[in-house]
Amino acid sequence: MSRSVIARRAPLIALTSLVLGLGACSGGSSGTPSPTSSSTGTSSALTSPGSSTATTPPATSTSAAEPVGSVTIMAGGDIFTNEGLIARAKADAGGGGYDFRPQLIGLKPLVSKADVAICQLETPLTQSNTNLGHGIVHNSPHQLAPVIRATGYDGCSFSNNHTFDNGLTGMVQTRAIMSANGLQLAGPQDSADGTPGQPAWYQAGGFKIAQLSYSYTLDNFAEGSQTGTPAAAPFLKKNLFSVIGAQGIIADAKAARAAGADIVVVSMHWGTQFKFTPDADDIALAQQIGQSGAVNWIIGNHPHVVQGCDKIGAMFVNYGLGNELSDQGTQFGYPVQTQDGIGVIVTFERAADGTITATQERYQPTWVDRLHGYRAYVVPQSGAPSAVDPGSWARTSKLITSRGNGCNLSPIS
Repeated sequence: MSRSVIARRAPLIALTSLVLGLGACSGGSSGTPSPTSSSTGTSSALTSPGSSTATTPPATSTSAAEPVGSVTIMAGGDIFTNEGLIARAKADAGGGGYDFRPQLIGLKPLVSKADVAICQLETPLTQSNTNLGHGIVHNSPHQLAPVIRATGYDGCSFSNNHTFDNGLTGMVQTRAIMSANGLQLAGPQDSADGTPGQPAWYQAGGFKIAQLSYSYTLDNFAEGSQTGTPAAAPFLKKNLFSVIGAQGIIADAKAARAAGADIVVVSMHWGTQFKFTPDADDIALAQQIGQSGAVNWIIGNHPHVVQGCDKIGAMFVNYGLGNELSDQGTQFGYPVQTQDGIGVIVTFERAADGTITATQERYQPTWVDRLHGYRAYVVPQSGAPSAVDPGSWARTSKLITSRGNGCNLSPIS
């Protein structure tokens, strides 16, 4: 059942030919924002009314000094569904509709620990539940969104090589479905009207957080191009880091700060699939961004295995968080690490002088049991559920710490 997928390799100007994969990453509006309550109970996502394609930050006050305090932000690995997971969700719903709750809800104790939680959504969503994902094409039932919300997430990144799998229609529907479920979406715009698709805005503990999102490609069928876009969507280039480069990302981050962001996080879809170390060009890109001082944290995904982290200046960077929910596993020839993932929680502290610093990163391994219903589990150091591979915690902990402890890493449990 192996299938061909597109996987990026260094340098940035080149993309590999097809490599093995299964249902994987083949690899400013106007108006006053209205908050929606967070499932964690401590954060709120800020959206502009009347528009499902853009968000605006809340107005900032200059009449009083910023309070001293802290906020925690959680990020997780790739979430994507394909034939097996979709079929299981249909079975779990009793044949009527789709129920993804049994697959993902096991991660709620981890996700809900943070004030703001951000996922990596590597699939479009469809309102009609037609033309669903198959092979290297991703397209998921709309019932996935409320489960992402119920698990505790406040929003997701949507820049990846599957963004355009269902065309512009899929992009529009995905944003609308996420918005209807109280979820933010950071990613490309989905029409030619110039309305931006990012940043996504969150608010918690007196902090305003902006999320930006970029990918090496947004078109799974771009035939190796990291700079090309579909003819119908040339505006997608704004979210290709191979096109805009470090300076473009830095400019977007500075614009977010000018609009009121205290913290800027950048979701990056980069790296080489199934490789346990980051690519040299991604490290170089992170170095440039970190040295600018404009970004607080880079959240990396796409390799489908956990990679290490760095601290560049005051910025944390996680190169790869593995899979949070996927159909990959050893029975299809993938490394066992594709069933591993990791949730990381970064603490940001504001000093009395207003300086905001990423002070600590805690991590928690996760595991997908794809042989018994694609159930995702939190993996503690001891006492893990019997369905979890007993080597998962040690294996994942070794990978996340492989670049040393510059991120001030410590396990949650």
